[in-house]
Parts: sequence; structure tokens; C-alpha cells
Amino acid sequence: NGIRNDYRCFLAWDPGVKSVDPHQSVQPYRHFTDLDIVCIRTGWQDDATHLAFRSGPPLGHRMTDILVNNELPEWWPHPTHVHPDLNAFLIFDHGEYLAVDTGYIIPKLTRVHNTISVDGGGQLGEGQNWPIYAPYDQFAFIGKFFPAADAYYYVCGRAGNAYKPNLALEKFDRHIIMMPDSENTYFLIHDELASAKLHNYDWRLHSASQAEIFSEQSVIEGGQANYTIRQNKRALTVNLLTPKSPAIKSGKNMVQTLYDPAIDTKGIPMEQRGFVLSVSPTAKSKEQAFLTVLTCHDSENPGPSVQNTDAGKAVIVTTDRWTDVLAITGSGGGLISDGAYAMTRRQDSELVRWAVLDATKLSFQGEKLFAASSLCSVAGKTRESVLEITIDAQEAVEVVIYLSSKPDNIKLDGKAIPVKYDASSKRLELNIPSGSHSIVASGISQSNGDK
Repeated sequence: NGIRNDYRCFLAWDPGVKSVDPHQSVQPYRHFTDLDIVCIRTGWQDDATHLAFRSGPPLGHRMTDILVNNELPEWWPHPTHVHPDLNAFLIFDHGEYLAVDTGYIIPKLTRVHNTISVDGGGQLGEGQNWPIYAPYDQFAFIGKFFPAADAYYYVCGRAGNAYKPNLALEKFDRHIIMMPDSENTYFLIHDELASAKLHNYDWRLHSASQAEIFSEQSVIEGGQANYTIRQNKRALTVNLLTPKSPAIKSGKNMVQTLYDPAIDTKGIPMEQRGFVLSVSPTAKSKEQAFLTVLTCHDSENPGPSVQNTDAGKAVIVTTDRWTDVLAITGSGGGLISDGAYAMTRRQDSELVRWAVLDATKLSFQGEKLFAASSLCSVAGKTRESVLEITIDAQEAVEVVIYLSSKPDNIKLDGKAIPVKYDASSKRLELNIPSGSHSIVASGISQSNGDK
């Protein structure tokens, strides 16, 4: 940051440290656990897609512990530059900002971020110029992050406790599945809200360009609305699946951005900061769910098609290269599991990706894919004769992967392990320790691609 930080570079300089290309050594994702911010990229190339998601305490978990436990009684915190933007996200794709943040404003408002406002307001700090975010034990957090690089990402933010107490909000869980792709990365966003009171819930998305209706006919026939945000060469299509036939507004995002202590806040003029797409049910409710699929694509093309099927149990996303089936509750659309957010991808008639969260079994269209002795999250992707699996287990677990042929070799976290394969039942058996692990099975017959 200019001259102020030059001295730090001088003090930290160590000519003995060898330079390392981060593109070759750093994973394209990170969960910053203190602030509970998750960042995911499809890769380090210039045309990558990038998601940023925040759901954490204003000054981080460590500072929150200090405040709650009164470890520094003489210290008075002032997190006044933090915004009430919990469970908000940003999307950057192929060099273009598609889902953006409003930026710095006065006063701080929940509704100017890509999250959900409640009765027009919402989170702690709402409406204040310099919010303190007390009580300090009310904050959001990342409930789960499951990364399977280049295959499947899942993150859940839990922000129900971070809204103003008078709203009596009991739950706001935002589940995001990111499906990486070179051209058509997409995001399934499932929001679950519950309160002891009736509320108007408002789902909001901000952009530099105005969202335009993609197909009026889809709204009339199925209650599903599709809006597209075009930003130069790229676009983001917003497929609104739930609730059915909501009230939708697309217009200018007008905010107050100046601060002058001599002027009352109400006298500060409004100015435009981009545009906002607002989605609200037509009636108040105690519980509300939003199901949305955001698809990235070339601005000249319509992008992937999205269909809600099997009585709302599954979502099908299709391009001219692949077809994905996603089951929100773990079963639907041909998927059967005892977990959640299961998915498969078929490409050229072969199954090339599959995943499920917190499950002991997964099958698709009658074919078994995975089984385990206890709950775990797992994702697999096939490339030619190699199957790569990411697994996260809370305890040591016995895992079965169903393959039509025996792999030549298997590596667990980069180390070779014995191949235990039963040809009669087509079962590859693995003993996996607790924690997160990678498995690579190579030398699989090409005919196994459809398994």
C-alpha cells in the first residue's frame, strides 16, 4: 500500500528464500477459518471462475473469543468498517465481475449485499453508520466446507444467529454447490430460513449491469423465472426455481455513500451503485426456502439449461457437452442416497463425476457407485483410465467403490496401497482414516467409464 508498506518489504526480505510458483503448489481454494471466508477458483488461469463467500464473525473467531471471555477488559472493539453481509457471495468469471458487492456505504445495510434481508433489514449492524455488532456471541459461521478440486465444491454458511434479536430468526442456512467447468461453471444455491415470527424474506443479487428477463414464457407456464446479467463478453443467468411465482424486481441499486458529521444521515443524497435483482414470496411466512441456479456462459449464448424435476427433488443442468443431475435431499432424478446434495455428470454417455455429502451409500439409475461403514462426504471424477476420489470422514471408515474392472494401482494421499478388488461383486475395498483424503485409482479399463 504505497510508501507505508515499503519498509515491511525491506524488513521481511530474505535472499535465501527460493521463489515458488504458487500456480503449481497452491490449491485453487481456501477456507480462511478465523474469518470464515471461503474462496474457490476453477484454476489459476486468467479465464478462471472465482467464488468468494463470507459467513463469519466480524473480527474473526479468535477476537470473538477474546471479547466473549473478557480477556482484554480494557479494550473496546470498533469493527465499524465491517458490513452486515453474512452469507453473501461474489462471482468473477473469465475476467468479468458478474455478482458484485455494493461497496462502502453509510449507513451499513444488509439489503445492499448478495444475501437475504428480512422485513427490509436484518443482520446485526443494520442501519448504523459505525456498527459494533454486539452481542458478540451472535455471529455466523461456516458449517461445512467440502472441496473436491475440479469436480465438486460444497460450502454451507449458518447465519440465523446473526440477525437482530427482534426478528426471532432461528435459521438461515445457505448451501452453495459450485460445479467447476472451463466454460459453464454454475452454482446451485439453496437457502433455508425459519423464524418464530412471520416475515417478508427478500433474496438479493447485485450486478454492474441490469438483469433482464430471459424468458417471460417460463414465468407464465411453470412459475420459474430466468434472468440474465450480461457483462461484456460473459453473462450470468439466474434460474429462480423456488419459490414459485414470486415478486421479482430488477432495477437500480440506490444507496447513500457519503458521510459528513455535520449532515444528518437522512439528508445525504442517494446515488446509484449498479443494479439489484430482488426476489420475494408474495406472502409473509415463518419458514421459507429459495432454490436458485446461477450459470456462467458466453454473453452471446443462452448458457446451460436448468430444469427442476421429480416433484422438485432434483435439478437437471444440461449443456451440449454434459448433463448433470443434482438431488437436494440426496435422492431424486435417478439418484438414491442417505445423504444430501448428491450429483452425477454424464458426458458422451459415460459417468465422469459423482458426489454426495454425509452419506453411507450412493447409486444412480440402479447402478451402485459408493458405500461406506459410516457417514462421509465423497466425490469422484473419471479421466480416461484414472478415477480420482476426494473423501472426508469424521472417523475411520471402510469404503467400497464399485468398478467394472480392477485398477492397476491405487494411491492414498500420494502413497501406494494394496489393491483389494473383488471381481465377482465389482467392489474396490478401502480402509480410510478419519479426515480428508485423496484416492487415485489408475489403470482402469476404458469400458468402466459408464460405471
